[in-house]
Amino acid sequence: MADWSLEDQTLLGIRARGNFNRTLPPLDEDQQALTEYLNYGFALAGIGAVFALQRRRAAKARQTYGGWLAGESA
Repeated sequence: MADWSLEDQTLLGIRARGNFNRTLPPLDEDQQALTEYLNYGFALAGIGAVFALQRRRAAKARQTYGGWLAGESA
């Protein structure tokens, strides 16, 4: 099935038309490094935010459960 679809000239024409239509502009080494560092920085910041939110939710749950065990009403 894949061999047949790869040999179809009509499909090849449609597919080949947009090959280089939306390529990214080339970056020099400094721009590449900056982009890479920003990407890693945003990823680490996202992981840190998820970690902080989870810790806050866990602390709030511990406080709530501690109050219940102490006999306080919710």
